[in-house]
Amino acid sequence: MLLLCLLGCGSSGTAQPLADGGSAGDGGASNADTGGKVDGGGGNAGASAAGAPVVSSRIALGNSFGCVVDSDAKVACWGAPSPDVGQAKAPLGSFVSLAALADTTCGVMSSGEVSCWGNVKGNASTPIPGGLLATNVDVGVGVQCGTTASQSLLCWGGAGALVGQAPAGSFRQVGVGLGFACALSVDGSLACWGSGAVGAAVAPTGIYTFLATGRLHSCALSTDGHAVCWGLGDASSTNDGTNGAWAQAVPPTDKKFVRLAAGLITTCGILETRDIECWGAGKTDAGCTTDDTCGQAKPQTGPFVDLAVGYTNSCGILASGKIKCWGSNTNGRSTPPRQFQ
Repeated sequence: MLLLCLLGCGSSGTAQPLADGGSAGDGGASNADTGGKVDGGGGNAGASAAGAPVVSSRIALGNSFGCVVDSDAKVACWGAPSPDVGQAKAPLGSFVSLAALADTTCGVMSSGEVSCWGNVKGNASTPIPGGLLATNVDVGVGVQCGTTASQSLLCWGGAGALVGQAPAGSFRQVGVGLGFACALSVDGSLACWGSGAVGAAVAPTGIYTFLATGRLHSCALSTDGHAVCWGLGDASSTNDGTNGAWAQAVPPTDKKFVRLAAGLITTCGILETRDIECWGAGKTDAGCTTDDTCGQAKPQTGPFVDLAVGYTNSCGILASGKIKCWGSNTNGRSTPPRQFQ
């Protein structure tokens, strides 16, 4: 059965734009009609009027591309697409948030409808369920999940990509990795399901305000701003042939954050100072000159309001509304359209 889960009920809600900044998503070619600016706000890194972090992102990165929702709610993408999958071609329409992985991008539109482009045939063989209205969406390996307007969880994609049932309850954010998913409930508790071979499907106890999920690990923000991570990536992890023990799940204990982003073997967060701190490592490719990193895990000076971590690079939205990227620039993945520079 390809429709994987539809569980939980809660109070109704609608998809909302980010307050004071957003996040950018993966794409590959700029949209000439974009206004050329992301609403960076006043440097309040994605915080809502109530002070809680805004969980949706307006910036996202895939393997070799990036996408962003600009201040006019249009999507612009940059980088290089994989052949014939079109993840670098920004769609028309009004969007409030984006998520991406590898060669697939999904976004929540202003109407709450979900639109996906790129390798949707290979990465999400089941079409988006009809009538879905989402407030948050994430792209995993072979499966996508979203939180609906009624705060339930809904996942779709290839059969077997995500085993088990999602927990019942009311949720505000969901993250999807390789064979597992985690969700942040409206009361701040975490729930994970799927494969737990490296501990990725075992959620920590406690109350949290934000969730970020990578390929084989996740991190969440505690109420005091400290990052807590689980899954593959601690110093004792066994190399799985792809990620290895890069410590992407070992956050600094003396730092406080307001937002997080998790990638393949890198995790980054926006500090209370609005600078960016990263942990883990970089991934090498033909465009890297160092021995074991492309530099996407290097700290950055802000002020930032949002960020995304990709395969070999990272990007953040500055308070000015411009985009700053670091790491590998192979195929232009770290060069956003001129209007965002």
